[in-house]
Amino acid sequence: GVGHTNEFYRYRIHNIVASICTLLIVLRITKNEPKYVSLLAILFLSFSYLMNVYSTEARGYSLLILFSVMAFYYYKALDK
Repeated sequence: GVGHTNEFYRYRIHNIVASICTLLIVLRITKNEPKYVSLLAILFLSFSYLMNVYSTEARGYSLLILFSVMAFYYYKALDK
């Protein structure tokens, strides 16, 4: 693994924060949809195997997902 096991959060905290921010942005994207659509989007994303794996990796995969969701959010905002 990367570093010592007692420094787990030092290497992975940015991915955990990025995953939580991704969930919040998905909520913002689906705010004009019916409530069940927002709920299903958050449930599918939060229980997704890849999302859970990427949020605990010491690599930047969850940051990539966050920036992709942010790009979609801003594209949708410009489209209005």
